[in-house]
Amino acid sequence: MTISEPVRINRFLADAGLGSRRDVERFVRAGRVRINDHVADLHTRVSGADRVTLDGRELTSVQQHTYIAFNKPAGYVVSRRAQAENEQTVYALLPPDLRQLRYAGRLDRESRGLLFFASDGEFVHRVSHPNHKLPRRYLVQVDRLIGSGGFLFRKFCREGVRDGDELLRARAIHIRDAERCVLDITLMTGKKRQIRRMCARLGMHVRDLYRYSIGEYSLEDMPLAPGDWSRIDPTRVAPGLIVATADPGASNA
Repeated sequence: MTISEPVRINRFLADAGLGSRRDVERFVRAGRVRINDHVADLHTRVSGADRVTLDGRELTSVQQHTYIAFNKPAGYVVSRRAQAENEQTVYALLPPDLRQLRYAGRLDRESRGLLFFASDGEFVHRVSHPNHKLPRRYLVQVDRLIGSGGFLFRKFCREGVRDGDELLRARAIHIRDAERCVLDITLMTGKKRQIRRMCARLGMHVRDLYRYSIGEYSLEDMPLAPGDWSRIDPTRVAPGLIVATADPGASNA
């Protein structure tokens, strides 16, 4: 981008899509970043006339970041590389020009629903890091309901569910469809396989787990078919707030 005034080196690196401002500081501390052939430090500022390199590769800070909403199908891992033979990653479902984007909002292989991809390291950090407490909402089909909505609220939200050394809590829970045993669960800090673990400890087996919302962005407001994606207007992305707005014609649906 054309930098109208000097910015800190960590902001420049984050805007180049290398991670959050905190993440990219390790590159600077390791002496891997140079500005006009001089080793940078964390106090260095960058202007539009400066040449910035990482490990000798010239970097360009992007003018406008790319943000993608994606409806993950079950059976795909959220990773750049497959960890096992015959394993498929979500990147296989993106067009080549979007595969350099970073994912935000991990889901396990069996789960499906909303993921984000972005070139903006700060955005990825806000969505992914539990300290930002961005609400995540899920529809969870279990094999049976063990009690009323009040009982489930007490167990999931007030008392919490202990699994080993961890006490797991949800922010909210209610029964969406009693006949089909579908729960609507909200988490603020998602731990690994948290909903599946909580349900299992209470004697319920998860048959289907679908995340339909992160922050203010909801697939219920703007449906995407499994495996489809849509661009998010960058002007609708602000710290702590993601509004469900797509660019017209910018999806693969």
